[in-house]
Amino acid sequence: MRNENILNISRLFKIASENYIIELSNIHGQGTFAKHDFGANQEIQLALKFDKESHDVITFIRTSFAKKVNHEIPANMYLKKIGMDFYFCAARFISSGEELTTDYNKYKEIIKRESLAFGKAIKVL
Repeated sequence: MRNENILNISRLFKIASENYIIELSNIHGQGTFAKHDFGANQEIQLALKFDKESHDVITFIRTSFAKKVNHEIPANMYLKKIGMDFYFCAARFISSGEELTTDYNKYKEIIKRESLAFGKAIKVL
């Protein structure tokens, strides 16, 4: 009974923004869910915010949204660099209510490519 009560309370407490809501996921723990439809390649949410650059390291801050995005293959979002920041964009049409996911392996590949392009280590906090 206690676990059912906790589950019901957690469903009532949802973190939301204009584009997404965080709630229980069938993939793992909590996940991010689309609040409306997104067209293919549409920008969804900031993922990694540029923080600072030193002589050998570039630091990015992972957003609270990015921390809640679950891994799935195939994913429905990909990372795109815009200016010095990285955003999640829709890899295909995403329906309202659908869980927003990314492929952690591709996410890591993009960070590695960025590191090689700058000739510096990338640190993600």
